[in-house]
Amino acid sequence: MLGRAPLAFLLGVVAMLPFLPSLGGEYLYDDDRFVRNNPAVKSLANPSRFFLDATTVDPAGGFAGIYRPLRTLSFALENALFATKEDPDAGAFLRHGFNLLLHGAVVALLFLLLSSFLSRSGALLGSLLYGIHPVHVETVAWISSRDGLLSFLFLLGAFLLEPRRGNPGRLRRGLAWGCFVLSLLSRETAVVFPLFLAIVLWLESKGAPFRWRKALGIVLPYLLLTGAYLVL
Repeated sequence: MLGRAPLAFLLGVVAMLPFLPSLGGEYLYDDDRFVRNNPAVKSLANPSRFFLDATTVDPAGGFAGIYRPLRTLSFALENALFATKEDPDAGAFLRHGFNLLLHGAVVALLFLLLSSFLSRSGALLGSLLYGIHPVHVETVAWISSRDGLLSFLFLLGAFLLEPRRGNPGRLRRGLAWGCFVLSLLSRETAVVFPLFLAIVLWLESKGAPFRWRKALGIVLPYLLLTGAYLVL
């Protein structure tokens, strides 16, 4: 029988199969202004600009209220790594391929997470249904929707790293906080994570007194990071 890690990898590969046709896709709709015709992603000369200048998301300013710097930075990294003088853009194929790999990684981490709550068969079925469900077509096949993949990937990482039981090491907890910050910088919907974590802690205490102080000690750093993000 396969171990958890090999099975998670296999599920990630299987989840990518239905979305393989997306590799032949071109730029669509907002991809032109967010990616292909966005001068901000043509250079990595000033990386801090992606986090401080809203016009890097959309030079026209139409989406200045959407703060998703990590997504925009990923577009710039692709150009820095794969663009050439003959072709100054990394190309739609590579960008679609990265989205596909992100989707596979999300499904693999989801299986590892579900395994801590469900039986192996339940975690297998749940992550497989999530991975192949057609609701993800937009997120996976549309380059501009990469923010959803990045955000959920880092949220899963934060939840897996957050040690809800026992005495955690500082490194592991710091990595969990870091993943949460990266999730926030990918998409604003990550602000719900502290509430989700609090609910999980309450559910896990079923049959025993709920330890409010311990739960608050776990959730409070995420609330503070969320507050700092909202101010930013």
